[in-house]
Parts: sequence; C-alpha cells; structure tokens
Amino acid sequence: MKLARRLLLVLCAAALLQASLSSEEKLLTETITAGELKAHVSFLASDPLEGRDTPSKGLDVAAEYIASEFRRAGLEPVGDEGYFQTAPYATVTENLADFRFAIKDGGKTIDVPANAVRATAEAPVDLNDVPVVKVSLTDELAVSESRKLRGKAVLAERPDFEALDAEARQGAYRRMERIRARLLESEAVLLLDATGNLGPPGPRLTELGSRKHAPPPSILIRDPAFREYDRSLPAGETGARVSVHLAASGMQQAGLKNVAGLLRGSDSKLQHTYLIVSGHYDHVGVQGGHIFNGANDDASGTAAMLTLAEAVARLPQRPKRSILFIAYFGEEKGLLGSCYYGAHPIFPLSKTIANLNLEQVGRTDDSDGPNLKRVFVTGFDYSSLIDWLADAGRETGVSFGKHGKSSDEFFGRSDNQSLADAGVPAHTLATAFMYPDYHQPGDDWEKIDYDNMATVTRAIGVALVRLANSSKPVEWNAQNPKAASYAEAGKALSTGK
Repeated sequence: MKLARRLLLVLCAAALLQASLSSEEKLLTETITAGELKAHVSFLASDPLEGRDTPSKGLDVAAEYIASEFRRAGLEPVGDEGYFQTAPYATVTENLADFRFAIKDGGKTIDVPANAVRATAEAPVDLNDVPVVKVSLTDELAVSESRKLRGKAVLAERPDFEALDAEARQGAYRRMERIRARLLESEAVLLLDATGNLGPPGPRLTELGSRKHAPPPSILIRDPAFREYDRSLPAGETGARVSVHLAASGMQQAGLKNVAGLLRGSDSKLQHTYLIVSGHYDHVGVQGGHIFNGANDDASGTAAMLTLAEAVARLPQRPKRSILFIAYFGEEKGLLGSCYYGAHPIFPLSKTIANLNLEQVGRTDDSDGPNLKRVFVTGFDYSSLIDWLADAGRETGVSFGKHGKSSDEFFGRSDNQSLADAGVPAHTLATAFMYPDYHQPGDDWEKIDYDNMATVTRAIGVALVRLANSSKPVEWNAQNPKAASYAEAGKALSTGK
C-alpha cells in the first residue's frame, strides 16, 4: 500500500506539473526523447570519428552529420557554404632546422637550444641585436601604442593564474587575450614567452582571416636558465638584445566550419531578433593511442541542441523570434569557433537577445555527487536569463541552480564567453562540470544518463520557446560586479557605440 500511495503521489505531481504547460509546450516535451538523444550521442562519440579533433576527418564527418540533421528538421542554411560558416584557418608546423637563439644582457649571454622551444613564423626570421621590451599580459596600457613596440622583441609575462581566485582569474584571462590579440597586430618583430605551457610538439592552428599583415613570429621557451633570467627582469625596456635565426613554418589550409541552421520567427517584427542555441562538436582526438570520444564533452550538448532544433521546428506555430542553432568547432583549442562567430556574426549581435550554450548535459555523476533533474548555470546571477530557466524548471520538475565552486569559474571556460564579451547575455548549462574520466578515454556514450538528459532538455526547450515568444529582453545584472563589464559591453552593443 505504501508503495502504491507513493507512486500515486508521484503521478499526481507529474500531472500537476504538466497542467501548467501550454498545449504547445506539452507537444514540445513529448517530442524530446531519450532514444533520439542516444542516437545522436552514440554516433558523434563513436570510435570511427576518432575523437573529433580540430582539424580532422572525424570532425568533418560530424559537421556533415549535424548539417544533415538541420536539413531534416527544415532549418534554413545560413552559412556562406550552405549550413557551414567556414573559417579561414591554417595548421602551422614548426621548422626548427638550423634554429639559433641567443639573448645578451651586458656581459651575459644565454643560448636556448631548439629542443626547449616551440616556434611559429610565417616567413624566415634572421634578427641580430634586436632590443627586448618586457610586457605584462595584464597591462593593457603597455600595448596601447603600437609604435612603441616597432622593431622590438616583446617578452610577454603571463599572470600567475594559480594565485588568483575565480573572479580575478576570469578578468586576468580576458585581459591577457585582449593584449595577446593586440600584440599579434603590433609592429613588434618577435614575440617571446617563457611562462606558458609548451604543449606537445606538432601542428597548431592560426586564423588567417582579414588580417592587415602577418603576425610577428612567436617563440615559446621552456629553458631553466632563460626562465631564471626572465624572472629577474622588470617590465619595460630591459637593455637586453636578442638574435634569432628561424626557418619559416610549414602552413596548410584547414577548412574549419561552424554549422548553423535558422528557424525563422513567425512575427513580422520579432523575427529580426535572434536567440542562439549552441554547443561545440569537437573534442581532443586521439592521444597516446587512445581515442578520446568526448561523449559528455560535448557530444551531449550537440545532441541536445539537435534534438531541440527538431522539436521546436515541428511545432504547429513557430516561435515569434528567430532561433539560430549552431555547433562550434575548436572549443577545446581555445573557443575558436565561438570566437570566430563573435567576430563574424551571421546575424547582428545587437539583435541577438541571448545565448543558451549546452555543454556536458549527459552525465549525472558529478564529482561532488549525483546530479539528477538539476542543471547548473554558469554565471548564474549575471543576467535575468535565470528567471526564464527557473520558471520553466519549476513547471517541468527540473532545478536550475548555481554550483558553488564552478558556476562562476566555468563561465569563462566555454563558448558562452565569446558572446558575453561582445555584450550578449550568454550562459552555459551543464549537469556535471567535473566527473570521472573527464577529458579521458573513458568518456563514452554508454555512460550518459539519457532519461535524465531528456528531462533536462525538455525543461530547456520550454524556457527556449517562452523566450522566443516574448518581447521582453534578457538583461545583464549590472549590480553584480562580476557582470559589470558584460553589462557595459551590452550597453555599447545596443547603442552602437
């Protein structure tokens, strides 16, 4: 009897929740199934796609698959090549044949061997006695006047991220990326970095795009003597002079693609405003002979995005606003695809009201404990988007909340960051930030909780449709210091300044 009573209570609660949904929202939730989600994830995270590295044949296959699903759902192709927004990238392979590097300071000379560097140069480098200036990658004033760096070698110093709390780390990282971008456009003749991670040898990616000129050659150095010397130098003019001989790197075009499909809105005015639903479809490929399939990170987010696209497209009445569904390349390489979209938006960012970015929505075995019928939101209290999510969650039995130690920190570690920097309210939704075999070969499709994934995807779908049918804007919380810079960017975006 007790079991029967408990089951009856559960069924009554479910019925009450469903009763608060409109007939359209009920249809939407009924369309989203665990089986469809499993079909998408199990293909994207299958061994033949070899971990969808950027770039790779497996990534190209995944892109074609996503495009075919958009086509099947009836979404409009809005890229420059059908459903593809192509990005002009190249793989760069270093050439350290006859490499020579020496830095002189007074009577001291430090020679750095080729096995202690990673180097990139689009043209041969032969420099002799070039003056060295040291720049902190948190000091925007130091790179404000490009002419001050003309003809010099810039020794860049990264911030000590480990010594910073989550909020300060986000700010420092954003400043560092802005400064690095300025340095790549500067008139410096050489960029040096002794504090970064060399990473494994092999090809790296660089955007060609509409650059005014080739970026300065870049050398990452991991040499004990040079590092000790670097630590002794203050910022500014150092008095040191560097000589370098470096062959041109090999470069090969890499056809990288964001995959984008549009569900055009039904309202004559609101259809010219846009919601973005996104997820990244790449992972880290094959390492050490093992395939890293990336089922949760982020085949799950891509699968949820595809399922939402089909479910919303099947509604009898399309939402009033237009919805752009987009799968990004290269998140694992540094948010490359979303950064490219932020710099080359298909639709005006000033008309884009919000971005729901889906990542790691399949696993429920969060390292801090099981996470059922609950979604974590990065930057939880940064904007009013949480209000829409919370309302939809209450009516579908899903909790949208803040992860105490990860929601703020992970705000800057996924593709939402690229649009947030531009001023668009953008958040990532996840059911597990850290979990067993995160970024390990064991992140396989069989470990996804598809029933829970369907439940949270339905809740996200209800919030999405309500957002798309409302004329009410999503606004940054300017009272939250952590969101202040995004609010300022949003204000500039809306005013065109």
